[in-house]
Amino acid sequence: MPKSFLPLATAGLFVCLINPSFADMLNIKSVASTSGKMTQFKRPQRGMSMIQVRDNFGKPIEEKAPIGKNKKRRMHHAITRWVYSDFTVVFAEKHVIDTITLKIKN
Repeated sequence: MPKSFLPLATAGLFVCLINPSFADMLNIKSVASTSGKMTQFKRPQRGMSMIQVRDNFGKPIEEKAPIGKNKKRRMHHAITRWVYSDFTVVFAEKHVIDTITLKIKN
């Protein structure tokens, strides 16, 4: 080991030993009914088609225009969002990739 590296390694080890590590904790509150029990929301599942979502959940309040389509690259799908009163559905091309539950006001 070169002599110039030894002081740097010693300093690094010293900093690691005296500097405590810190981490943030993320608390997620569960959605509960007034009885305190968890409620299950019926919402679109990943892989459902736009037609299935419209048939099961009705017409959305708002349909956001597709974004992100890149004709030069086949792997870039257009992303579309449909907004309902309790959730937003995110589509890649014509299929659900995610459903975002909106925060419920108390």
